[in-house]
Amino acid sequence: MASYKISATSMIIQKFLIWLSDREILSIPSYQVTFTTTRVMTEALTAIGVDFSNPLPDEADDPTAPANDILDDGYQTVPHVDNVGNRQWSMDTATQVHRQLIEDARATWAAADDLRSTYDQGEVLEAIVPFGDALYAQFLETPDNWTAENVQTQLIQLMPEQTLHENQLLLGSWMQLLMHLIESGKLDRDRTAPIAASLQWLHKS
Repeated sequence: MASYKISATSMIIQKFLIWLSDREILSIPSYQVTFTTTRVMTEALTAIGVDFSNPLPDEADDPTAPANDILDDGYQTVPHVDNVGNRQWSMDTATQVHRQLIEDARATWAAADDLRSTYDQGEVLEAIVPFGDALYAQFLETPDNWTAENVQTQLIQLMPEQTLHENQLLLGSWMQLLMHLIESGKLDRDRTAPIAASLQWLHKS
């Protein structure tokens, strides 16, 4: 099961890169858009310090169970900065971001066949919502002003603490989320291109 999910997420990455290239969001030569094997993904994640000794989640567990935790008010107590430049943290904005992330994560899962056939909705919510909440808590960035630098900073902080399964889920979910937000007109594709590029480095062998 774990190998299947890794391979399926690699296919999501491949399709995402082709999608970006077709829309001229990123310039990716066709010979570079190749199927990423489990070995290549493992090497890339090992390079940033991911510990593969962590066990995968018990497949007997209900994969949708964690979703209950992210739909409550726990995000309100996450440590946060007070100011970044001229932006100030506010509970109203944190709540708005959290609720919008849940809505967009559900829509992303429903619209993406590859994602839906590989992961349960609860898993995708768990991958998208806390990460987006953290971008606001740490950098006061809402979806319309996400930056590649801070997305990558957050990835580098988070991924070494997660299992390979969780990291594949994170990358696949966020790639599909970006596609959904661009296609629905919620994000400008030119502003999103650097974020897509920051995710692409994990795809390289």
